[in-house]
Amino acid sequence: MIMSAGLWAAFWSAAKAMAAACLFAAPLMAQFDYSTWQKNDISPSRLKTWMDCPRKYFYNYVQHLPKPGRDFFISGNVFDEIAMEMFREDTSQDIEPIVDLAGDVMRERLDYNSEWYKKNLIRGRDATFSDLRKLNGAVMSMVEREKAVLDFRTWTRGFLTAWQNGEDFLGNKLSMLPIVDTQVECIWPIQIEGQTVRIHGYADMLHEDGSVTDLKMASDWHTSIWTAGRIMSEMQWVPYSQALNTNDFRYIVTHKHKTGYKEKRRAGQPTVETFEVTVYPTDVERFKDLVTQFVRSTDFLNGHEKGVFPAEPEYGGNALGWGGAPRKNICKNKDETGSICKQENSTTALNCTVCSGPLPNFNEYQLPQVNFCRKLCDFKDTCFKECFGGSFREAPDPRELTHGARTLDAKDTNDAMGYKEGLTDATNRI
Repeated sequence: MIMSAGLWAAFWSAAKAMAAACLFAAPLMAQFDYSTWQKNDISPSRLKTWMDCPRKYFYNYVQHLPKPGRDFFISGNVFDEIAMEMFREDTSQDIEPIVDLAGDVMRERLDYNSEWYKKNLIRGRDATFSDLRKLNGAVMSMVEREKAVLDFRTWTRGFLTAWQNGEDFLGNKLSMLPIVDTQVECIWPIQIEGQTVRIHGYADMLHEDGSVTDLKMASDWHTSIWTAGRIMSEMQWVPYSQALNTNDFRYIVTHKHKTGYKEKRRAGQPTVETFEVTVYPTDVERFKDLVTQFVRSTDFLNGHEKGVFPAEPEYGGNALGWGGAPRKNICKNKDETGSICKQENSTTALNCTVCSGPLPNFNEYQLPQVNFCRKLCDFKDTCFKECFGGSFREAPDPRELTHGARTLDAKDTNDAMGYKEGLTDATNRI
């Protein structure tokens, strides 16, 4: 049955009214039959984490250390569950009602008062306001959460428009083949040392011609943007194609471009690119070798009992977090006559050496406990302390010496209290 955007919106409203039954708390999870998972199953994301860093895998899958929530994980799920599922039923329909509904769903999941947020953001306990964090570790304010919703709406609109028109605004072609099913369970058994392990996951799309598609929403930052070379380090294309008996796979990537600077930075029109890949026998054998190495080094089949999990840091250099050049730390304070100081200071200084005024461009990525590893990791502090000698190798962080540890302050609390009141106009303008 084809459901219009209006009908979907009505269904969503009804589902929220029945929150006590949690009918729509996690629709993506409801589509998966986790009863089919077995002890020796390995997901592509598990394998990817181990490839990135065995120690990161240890903290996440063996010790189960808590992790903060991230808005981009939520947006990816909402994109799959709402926008893509609705639009594929009728690609000629009006896009805006779908964008509105997807934005509303994401807004609710970012709301710390919602049942979904409390139960699904982090594992092991109910989530609180401070559990949703930015990549720099700071708590995501309610203003920033709303901005994330508005950005998500822009990128979702851009992808659906490209799908409808057959190309994005730059002319990159998007030819979506007829879809047979979505969120298709993929199980590929592999024999390793006399035992069977199964690569187990869910493909985003299965098409009428038997080919498989995986959707990605990706950053446009120059060190992580998708090109064809990125495919070689991705984990889905070999096992999903083999599980579904095909050698034809593609990634459709929505690049999340942004425009503006600092406070004015916001989502720009996304570009949408298709990366086709044919799976060869050498790809299959390489993947099997990778899984074998994983199973042996982690002692996966014995519950990680004798596994080894070395830290594998990647030095960050004298740069900002994602590889950009650090800005000069030039003093912009004025004296009594109105003259600007203009003294250039070290990028690890908080106050000017001449006038003692506050400086704008402190670069935390020059601290060894931060730039010893540039990888995106939620366990960096723990890893540094446990694996690299502990506090005697840390450089003092002047922000903590001056102000103490960063906690939820009055501004954050005010942001939270004003969430329902101050953002309606901004939302309506998008």
